[in-house]
Amino acid sequence: MLTLIKRAWVPLVVIVAVIVGGVAVDRLSSVFPGPGVPKPDPRDATPPYAAKTAVYEILGPPGTTGVVNWMDADAQPQKANFTTLPWSQTIVAEMPGIFAYVVAQGDSPYIGCRITVDGKLVDQQQVDARDAQVSCLDKSA
Repeated sequence: MLTLIKRAWVPLVVIVAVIVGGVAVDRLSSVFPGPGVPKPDPRDATPPYAAKTAVYEILGPPGTTGVVNWMDADAQPQKANFTTLPWSQTIVAEMPGIFAYVVAQGDSPYIGCRITVDGKLVDQQQVDARDAQVSCLDKSA
């Protein structure tokens, strides 16, 4: 029996090493695909996000003129002049979160702003001063 063990241990170690190596190669080939095999894109597994609708509003007395600046759906600054209030702008963003920001200055005794996201009021401000400036912000819309 001892003679059999002395002769068989080398082939047994080789067989075990081949089996362990085969399992390791099989597992690693799914993590690191070879040339010509496209690696799966992890973004394909993420669920699509629902579009968010943000409404920017500038409030004040009718006939107020001024300037308004806001962030659009791509977080790019936009600017417009208004000749009467109320003023509003609607943006629709296809990303998981938007940076909602609006600032305005007008020539009336008071001016206010409001941001609603998906129908929910997220910020509202009002300033009572001649030629006042007002801003509303929601960093996690």
